[in-house]
Amino acid sequence: MSAPRPLGSTYRLQLAGLGFAGARRLVGYLDDVGIETLYLSPILRAVPGSTHGYDVVDPTSLDPSLGSLEEFEALLEELDAHHMRVLLDIVPNHMACDARNEWWWDTLRHGLSSPYAATFDIDWARLANRVLIPSLSAPLADLVESATWELGPQGPLISVDAKTYPLASEPTASETAQGILERQNYRLAYWRLSAHERNYRRFFDIDGLVGIQVERDEVFVRTHQFIAQISDDERVAGWRVDHVDGLRFPHQYLGRLSELQLPERQSSPVILVEKIVAEDERIPESWPIAGTTGYEFMSHASGLLVDPVGYLAIATLGEQLGGSVVFSELGLAAKREVIASSFPGEL
Repeated sequence: MSAPRPLGSTYRLQLAGLGFAGARRLVGYLDDVGIETLYLSPILRAVPGSTHGYDVVDPTSLDPSLGSLEEFEALLEELDAHHMRVLLDIVPNHMACDARNEWWWDTLRHGLSSPYAATFDIDWARLANRVLIPSLSAPLADLVESATWELGPQGPLISVDAKTYPLASEPTASETAQGILERQNYRLAYWRLSAHERNYRRFFDIDGLVGIQVERDEVFVRTHQFIAQISDDERVAGWRVDHVDGLRFPHQYLGRLSELQLPERQSSPVILVEKIVAEDERIPESWPIAGTTGYEFMSHASGLLVDPVGYLAIATLGEQLGGSVVFSELGLAAKREVIASSFPGEL
């Protein structure tokens, strides 16, 4: 394949409540104002009602709330008619901890014997091959007596604190709710234990988003087959990779992404990474990317909009309240506070 075509002027469109059909209706207007590439929010199946799409539950299909594959194709055709292309937002770092996520649900039901257990970044040994689920509004001991179980279409379920979880097998008539929960492949816990005892990697400190091991060959293939299928088309300009710093081996991942088999394409897809770049940080030249999504530029641009007089007033007030403060020292102290309060479990 030849080198990627430049994106040109790019416009991001949030698809929630708009969908592919709504996006299609805007193409003519965006062309009139000079847009060359339409950058879409995530399009894979997410938690129902998601307003952003980053809580993916199935990376092998489009989100039905956005439209069908035929409607996505119609959007591509409209873009092509205006000599425009689309940039796709992909989410390789995490998935939603949700009942609609069949891989996660199967992992909770069957534990290490689930074919999807290796998909998720779970420290199984830490809690004797169980996953800590810190989702309860109070300690389990205060809620367990109200727990009930039922036989659902896919197997037995138990409800605790108005939430439902899968069971490994149908309970016996003599079992108590406490006994049922003690033999599951997960352990329900009070949400306040999350920062200290949880044993799966999260997206930052969001318990509802579980990290996936995309560095494993089978996980990469499973989570990227559909992306490859819909991207084997010149009308797809490329990909914006969400949260590249969350990946264990970003260089390896980006290399694999750049080598996806796309036999129908003549030019390589553009690869951009979402990354917050520190002032003294440089993107590795070995990464096969066209660049970042531009947070570093936005930081400089925002600085141009700050009135120096206003800054002096704030600095003066800060000195009056707490004495002279060196920003770098304050920033480091704040980082240490967040690590100690939100991420002791990771440490």
